[in-house]
Amino acid sequence: MAEVKILEQQADAPPVSKWLNYLIEGTILVLALLLGLTIRWGIYETTIVTSGSMEATIQVRDRLLIDHRSSLHQHWQRGDIIMFTSPKSWDVPDDTLIKRVIALPGETLEIRQGQVFINNQPIKETYLKEAPNQDNIGPISLEPNAYYVMGDNRNNSDDSRNNGPITDSRIEGRAIYRLGPLGRVGGLPAVQY
Repeated sequence: MAEVKILEQQADAPPVSKWLNYLIEGTILVLALLLGLTIRWGIYETTIVTSGSMEATIQVRDRLLIDHRSSLHQHWQRGDIIMFTSPKSWDVPDDTLIKRVIALPGETLEIRQGQVFINNQPIKETYLKEAPNQDNIGPISLEPNAYYVMGDNRNNSDDSRNNGPITDSRIEGRAIYRLGPLGRVGGLPAVQY
């Protein structure tokens, strides 16, 4: 007898729950279409990392979501992980690379025994894979549109230390999210200086 009452209650379920399900499914569909269109229109892009120069933050075969909107405003911050096209003067010209912004336009960068100094102040780099080589570079004063970029895997990264700064016109976007592989999906770690 109790089974019959439960079935009657389910059959008499208010139509609101059906409409709520349709609304939720429709919202998910619209959001998926919008995400697909924004990627198609070039607002966002996905890229697969092929280099170990950003380990341990970003691994080879990580799929990153790149935000191209930030390149329209050119508000790059120290610590941003950016995608850019290497200048002709670099060892491998016109290659698409992923690196971290270390120094900003107008700043003076110096590396003393592997420690990075910006405007004569040391910066704390908690994201480094291992202690960097004991390099000594600079001081280098950056032009108004120049950025100094380096990989987090300092001992295995071809970057501004070897090739010089990049200009803002070379920067294509900011990496904002890791889409894969499945065990590594999520936001990229925030950096505090």
